Amino acid sequence: MEPNKLIDKYIQGRLTPEEVKQFNTLFEEDPSVEEKIVFLENLSIVTGASDRQQLRAQFSVFETKATNTTNTSFPTYKKYGILISIILLIGFGAISFFDPFTVDTQKLYNSYFSPYKNVVTPIIREESTNKEEIAAFKHYKNQEYHIAAHKFDSLYQQTQKSYLLLYQANALLAVKDSDCAIPLLEQHITLKDQLSDRSKWYLALAYLKEDRRAESVFLLQELLRRGTFKQKDATTLLRKLQ
Repeated sequence: MEPNKLIDKYIQGRLTPEEVKQFNTLFEEDPSVEEKIVFLENLSIVTGASDRQQLRAQFSVFETKATNTTNTSFPTYKKYGILISIILLIGFGAISFFDPFTVDTQKLYNSYFSPYKNVVTPIIREESTNKEEIAAFKHYKNQEYHIAAHKFDSLYQQTQKSYLLLYQANALLAVKDSDCAIPLLEQHITLKDQLSDRSKWYLALAYLKEDRRAESVFLLQELLRRGTFKQKDATTLLRKLQ
């Protein structure tokens, strides 16, 4: 498939499993792909468009003006910034700019969030398992999330087990404390363990709860590109946000 069509389908969240492989190869081999994606996603958010043909039609009027005001020595991303600025300054998409979140992000968050299940520590008594960890997960299972969050925090300080950050953050999200959950999820992602993609999903939701739509969209796109977790939900949610 042509690179532009692959990028189109990626932005729209419509890549098939085979196309995901093609896109990953393109992404790795062509450094400019990431820049194009970021630009088109930002423009899509500003204009409310998700199709390249629609973007081109809306954008063509301003491209000549931008070209006349930019120097060819400017980095590409600066040109893109000027182009977007022109769109905003002359009023195109002004409604979207001042009221960009036309969807109810809080309602979407509530629809998609449910605490991540325990896939780490079985809720049984085993001599080989940390008793404090078993107790923490029992509180988590029993929806005693304040207690669970406190215990996960204490355990992480003692053991530095990265997955505890994911569960502590989920417990905090369950009690509507996304502000404290976000840095935990961000930290967990940087540790790149086997559950880091889970944190990307929950961080995307936490950003959504905080009305940080662009950051949520970026993470959902990353989940789809990697093809490892919540593919169906991420695709559906992304379509609702774009």
